[in-house]
Amino acid sequence: YRMTRYRIYTELKKKECLIEYLASRLEGYTVFYCDGYWLGSREDSLVIEYIAGRMGRVEVDNIAHWIKEHNNQQSVLVTQEEVTVDYI
Repeated sequence: YRMTRYRIYTELKKKECLIEYLASRLEGYTVFYCDGYWLGSREDSLVIEYIAGRMGRVEVDNIAHWIKEHNNQQSVLVTQEEVTVDYI
């Protein structure tokens, strides 16, 4: 199947609240915890990965806007790329 992989890169703040919000909006997703760097400074970060059809972009943008406001961030990075998915 041809699908789209979306990733949201953000600072790790209010983890429990964020995970609860994601669970209420998405059926399935993956969270990667990592070190991020913004303007030369290290910050605890996370990447949310969500695979869906092209219409998933609307939901991803809504989530990214919520994260930006909720975390009081200057910006949240969103990427998307076409992927081939096989269910085995």
